[in-house]
Amino acid sequence: MNVHLVRSNELPVFKFNNIVEYLNEFKGEIKFCYKQEDEIENEQEKYENDPFLIKHTLDDFSPVDENDFVRFFDKCNEYRQLNNISKDELVILLTNHKNTSNFFGYVSRDMKNVFIQVSEWKNILGDGLDETLPIVYEIAAWILRSLLFRQIGEMKIYIPAKTFGCVMDMCVDKNDFSFKIRTGDIRPEVMELISKRNINPAYTNQLISIFEKIRNGVLFRQRVPITNQLTRLKLVEVGKKLKFRLVDFGDVMLNMQPLENIIYSIFLLEEEGIRLQFIEKHIQSIDRVFRGFYISKPDEYIVNQVEKYCSKDYNSLITQNITRINEKIQLAIPVNICDQYKITKGKGDKFRILLDRNYVDLKAL
Repeated sequence: MNVHLVRSNELPVFKFNNIVEYLNEFKGEIKFCYKQEDEIENEQEKYENDPFLIKHTLDDFSPVDENDFVRFFDKCNEYRQLNNISKDELVILLTNHKNTSNFFGYVSRDMKNVFIQVSEWKNILGDGLDETLPIVYEIAAWILRSLLFRQIGEMKIYIPAKTFGCVMDMCVDKNDFSFKIRTGDIRPEVMELISKRNINPAYTNQLISIFEKIRNGVLFRQRVPITNQLTRLKLVEVGKKLKFRLVDFGDVMLNMQPLENIIYSIFLLEEEGIRLQFIEKHIQSIDRVFRGFYISKPDEYIVNQVEKYCSKDYNSLITQNITRINEKIQLAIPVNICDQYKITKGKGDKFRILLDRNYVDLKAL
């Protein structure tokens, strides 16, 4: 089964890539198809620091017409025609644009075109939770609905407006979504319908694994303020890049730029810390990190980079990146444990990461 994911023009590339990279971790017979786009340099920083850009992507561009869903489905159909996609395959448009009904998303009459609003999740779930999780949750829920129902009228019969904490709930009141995502449950009536419709078990297993992963991650993170539990940190290969995952927060990415990931890796390797004025003493760790991140680069390039970062001339660049890294960690990790993950300056001007290395996996290097 192919599910085609379409990026609306106003949705930043880095956000779209975060979503598809997360979905690709769930292997199975549901294949996620999308147009690959290279991330724009510093797009995330520009997006997060430019009030006009943020406002532009969150403004309500919806027509007053109550049938404004049509414009989203037109985009889906346009994508179908351009890419010769079968009418039996599902197309999902991811957009920042709101709609007059204030829905998270909706589906066309034939249950084959879907739009999902990917903006404003922080208004519902708060600042801490990575937006990728609820968006992927909604993608999985709409795939399940499209498998179960042949037309929209049928869906309305089987899915009541009331919220039960079931993955299929429509959550007319958006605030009910936080209840749904924490349960990850499937009502007995829905399970019975799945059985009657003879849905391929490989599809349901893959979708349930998505619901469960997200549910466990959300619950783990929400309980941190009272448990002080630390999340594991794992460096993984995503596409052709190495990125950090917050394993127990549902495997979400720690959204850092390539150079930030490199510098963070160096400090994770050097558990005792680094005095920047003597950084050349840590050349072995710096060399290992650059070879891990630039595995396809020629040896001459890597040697050159290592020499630069062992130079005192690069101390200020490293310090600037430490500040950015710590700002991103503060956004991603609850305040009561985030100091364990930050690069902090201690006695003797040593910069180090306090996190117990039993929580760290750097096997990708």
